[in-house]
Amino acid sequence: MADVLLDHDLVIPTGLRAVQRLHYRRTTLVLPEVPARITCDAGLEYVSAAGRAVGPQDHLIVEVKSPTGRNPATDSLSRLGIRPVQFSKYCIGAALLNGRNASRWQPVVRRYFGLCQS
Repeated sequence: MADVLLDHDLVIPTGLRAVQRLHYRRTTLVLPEVPARITCDAGLEYVSAAGRAVGPQDHLIVEVKSPTGRNPATDSLSRLGIRPVQFSKYCIGAALLNGRNASRWQPVVRRYFGLCQS
């Protein structure tokens, strides 16, 4: 990361350090007939600075982005009983790895990521 910042004449501020890495495989789908984009993230793995890894390897995070919020993709997900859940992948990683802000994210962590908590 330091090399990328230096290429743009930016310097990492003193004391700033990586505390987690997030690895996943992303597939992006586009609906050409409507302005919508779907991203599917699989194999989420959070890794702490110390190398401890946690993650719901069997989960798929699906995000549908569109200006109207409703489109054929969201309608199909709804018919399957899949409802939107708002969360931050970074904050979930912080909660799983070191308990930061865990109480705020506890309902999401418990319901969707509980099997990988340590």
